[in-house]
Amino acid sequence: MRSTFYGFEIAKSGIQAAQTGLDVTGENMANISTEGYSRQVVDQFANRDNSDSYKISQNANTVVGMGVTVKGIKQIRDNFLDIRYRDANSEYQAFSKGASVMTDIKNILDETQTDGLNVMLKELYSNLQVLSRNAGDVEISSLVRSSARKVTETLNQYDSQLDTITAQQTFDMNVAVENVNTLLSKIDGLNDTMKTEKLQGNTTNELEDQRNIYLDQLSSFLNVSVEKNADGSVSIKTGGTYLLNAQTDTVSTLSVIADPGNLHIENENGATIGVTGGSFYGLMEVLNGKGCYAASGENSYRGVLYYKSALDDFAKAFANTINTLNGVGKPLFDGTAAKDITISDDWIADANYITASQIGGNNGANDNILKMISAMDSITGVSPYFNGTFGDYTLSLMSDVGIDLDYKNVMSKSSNLVLASISNQRESIMGVSLNEETASLLQYQKAFEASSRFMTTLDEALDVIINRMGVVGR
Repeated sequence: MRSTFYGFEIAKSGIQAAQTGLDVTGENMANISTEGYSRQVVDQFANRDNSDSYKISQNANTVVGMGVTVKGIKQIRDNFLDIRYRDANSEYQAFSKGASVMTDIKNILDETQTDGLNVMLKELYSNLQVLSRNAGDVEISSLVRSSARKVTETLNQYDSQLDTITAQQTFDMNVAVENVNTLLSKIDGLNDTMKTEKLQGNTTNELEDQRNIYLDQLSSFLNVSVEKNADGSVSIKTGGTYLLNAQTDTVSTLSVIADPGNLHIENENGATIGVTGGSFYGLMEVLNGKGCYAASGENSYRGVLYYKSALDDFAKAFANTINTLNGVGKPLFDGTAAKDITISDDWIADANYITASQIGGNNGANDNILKMISAMDSITGVSPYFNGTFGDYTLSLMSDVGIDLDYKNVMSKSSNLVLASISNQRESIMGVSLNEETASLLQYQKAFEASSRFMTTLDEALDVIINRMGVVGR
């Protein structure tokens, strides 16, 4: 025979489960606009009847369960989509950052809207032609000198602006690394809190949401892989290096090492962090890239160092060519690098220094100038990797940066579409739908009312049995 209050236990469990469901639904609806919030559901199961607790055997055909038990409250979240999202985010941020820095380089070298090195060369070429017909004319010689000064100052400016890009991006990277260190510290703190909460049997859903937000943010800086541990903590690796190891309770402190051509990140032990994704990778690729000037094992992307070396080759070839044609011991330019090439002191002092031929006389001077004009029109080994005119060389640099920037932009847009697609998939699973929650609200409300009505019915039945049965004949 069943216990007298058997049904009341069933009704009570139903009321409690429905009340929990209402609370969870309310929590979901309250956080419908909360960033990173994962929808929660009640994890419940039907209780079986424990017939061993009865002294009198039960009829197996009439035994029912013992109601419902709420096992817990779980998040609706896809771990695989989290991994895909962070990988896609790292890839997108790498291309996006690379495109941003390449845009800065393009703005320096591009002559679509501003006059640059190629325009200055054309002006010098034009003035040399005029001088060839008026050798010894101090006014025209001064115009040639002024045009040559513009060429050197443009090279100086290009080199300085490229250095400014490196300095600015290195500074920004230092700030970003501090952000990464802060994120790692916060995740470590959440690990400790979640381990304690789990030991006490408490739900950690909201803490997990916050930790996932930090992990998503971390993936924008560098590629990360997350290892989940049984105690509720997570460990974080980039490449083969632990940034946070929850098993050994160690957290790395990262720093930027600004070696020219080898900008990289190290941990507190001096070990290099192998970054292969995120904005750090995109930045280091462009700042460290030496292009065709890279030695074995160096970054061969056409980045800042590539363009600095290319400009140095131009400055050296241009200065040596013109100096040689002006005569032995009569250099028109000092310096052979883009950063320090200048008009020689002798040419500054005397505009006609360019026409002071070793041969003597106007014919000799005119011959030197004609050779300079011819040299600017001729195919020259401007660098070990380029044969062409000086003008062609400047156009090739603009072409290089344009091609590389277009590639970065295309890949950035493509990877952003992938990221958006994965984000939408993830949101469709973990996101809160007002329609779904409204339906759940009605469902739990009806369940609560039904269980309450069931308890009322049992109470009325017991009232009849206890107070009104067997009163006839009294």
